[in-house]
Amino acid sequence: MSGLSTNIGLLDSGISWAYVVAAIVIAFVGKIVGGTIAARLCKMVWRESFTIGVLMSCKGLVELIVLNIGLEAKILSTRTFTIFVIMALVTTFATTPLTIALYPPWYQEKLAAWKRGEIDWDGSTLGQDGQYNISDRRDVKESRELLIHVRLESLSSIFAIISILGGGRLESPIGSVRSKRATASDGHRDEPRPLFGHQPLRVHGLRMLELTKRLSSVMKGSELKNVPNQDPVIRLFRSFGQLNDLSTSGDVKLVPEGLYARTLADCALELKTSMVLLPWSESGSLSETVTSPIEHARHKAYTTFLTSFLDKAPCHAAVFIEDIHKFPTTTLSPCAYHVLCPFFGGADDRTALQFVLQLARNPKVTATILLIELNQEVGRQTDRNGAGEAASAEQLDRNFYSTMKDSLSLDLEARVKFDTVTAAQPLHAILARVQSEVGQAPENSGDLIVLGRNHGLETKFKDEIPLLSNDQPNNADLTVQKSLGDVAHLFIATAIKASLLVIQAKMSNRFN
Repeated sequence: MSGLSTNIGLLDSGISWAYVVAAIVIAFVGKIVGGTIAARLCKMVWRESFTIGVLMSCKGLVELIVLNIGLEAKILSTRTFTIFVIMALVTTFATTPLTIALYPPWYQEKLAAWKRGEIDWDGSTLGQDGQYNISDRRDVKESRELLIHVRLESLSSIFAIISILGGGRLESPIGSVRSKRATASDGHRDEPRPLFGHQPLRVHGLRMLELTKRLSSVMKGSELKNVPNQDPVIRLFRSFGQLNDLSTSGDVKLVPEGLYARTLADCALELKTSMVLLPWSESGSLSETVTSPIEHARHKAYTTFLTSFLDKAPCHAAVFIEDIHKFPTTTLSPCAYHVLCPFFGGADDRTALQFVLQLARNPKVTATILLIELNQEVGRQTDRNGAGEAASAEQLDRNFYSTMKDSLSLDLEARVKFDTVTAAQPLHAILARVQSEVGQAPENSGDLIVLGRNHGLETKFKDEIPLLSNDQPNNADLTVQKSLGDVAHLFIATAIKASLLVIQAKMSNRFN
């Protein structure tokens, strides 16, 4: 009935279509704003409130019935009727995709658990006393399913980090939280029960090659099914896995450079990987061809790709920067590795700490985890600026740190050290501490610094970061700072003789 009465041919001028656009905008704004405000008044969170507003903007059958009544009663002209029908169709069809984008299933589960008081807003499970309860946490699990961006120039660094993760006789890193009360009364401690079993490391390598408009690229695309079996880099990757008793697989995709980030994210979703590992590009280019040093300095394609992927990563992500002066190019060395992890707090650092404990399952690995704290006087000045929420988040981070420290298995306590760095200028202090620790054991295969990407630290250390940046004679490019975060940028600028692993937590574990 409505379709028969609709005459789009009457919208034959620009002013008519302007009325259509105006009607759609007013319909969206009126319903979304009104529904959002009403939902906020009912104590809903902002994202949930916007979803209510979008759902209210759906017109559907009721509006079409009212419009037909108005047309039959000669209240509406055919042109006006057509404008309102188009508006009703647009707002109705837009409701589903907007609702899915604003209120996906993972967010619904997270919000429901948060309202029940089972987790904090970062997704970490809380016990009855507000402490982190490791035994119930879904995110306290090992990253045993890895997707790696395979590049020819980065094979040595890829093999090095995989050998640490999967090599040797792996110990259980985390058990249930030990009862301090039982320890005090009985005078002894029981070995904590592991929270998860020993799962094999599964690694999938994805090599992306640029798809150009040239005929040769088109021909490669038509033979893509045979490329993974014939590609020498993927074959070498698989052979490495077989030699180290790892479950490895590989694939090659020919895509335009502009779609590298999306392709990697789609592959991670398809494989349901827990972490994506991206090696740093020594050339700074997405291309694997060798370029001159001058061209290296001008290339920003790889950092742009990293930023784009990290902003949309569907799982945990890590960027590995190899120390070419020390980190081994072979995995056959019997020497040990030393891992340092500065813990500033936040979702990224919590994921980084968990990953360090996973690395520490390798008996060749020792680790030092440093809790970074502001001097008490500085903390009092910060509190005066009304940082109640920040204080609450800091307390949650402290609880998490303490819980992870208390839940170490007895086998790891001799190799994993927890320490605290308290200073008025924590970044200066941590740089000095790291510089004093790296390179202390020349017989080791190398030092590895694991830290969170931690975008947003500039607000916490807004007075200190500019001073450190000005002090460095070898400042890294600003695109590196945007890609890897402020702390990683400072480590790179100081040219510390250690490898870096910069970790970003899964976006659903972060503030939304």
